[in-house]
Amino acid sequence: MIHTNLFQPTASHKIVASQGCFSLLEYEKDISVTPESAQTCYFASKMNIRKRQVIANLNGSKGKG
Repeated sequence: MIHTNLFQPTASHKIVASQGCFSLLEYEKDISVTPESAQTCYFASKMNIRKRQVIANLNGSKGKG
């Protein structure tokens, strides 16, 4: 079994919406920036563009959020 902390808010991400077994995770900070993409990511953050990820909880219980 794989356990993650995706449903626990951290300084880098938070759950912004949940419905049924699906949750929308939004990254506050992009911590995967490379030196080649740093400028693009900097201006994207200034325009409030953030990475988002949909999580499907497949064990039958509803996501926390």
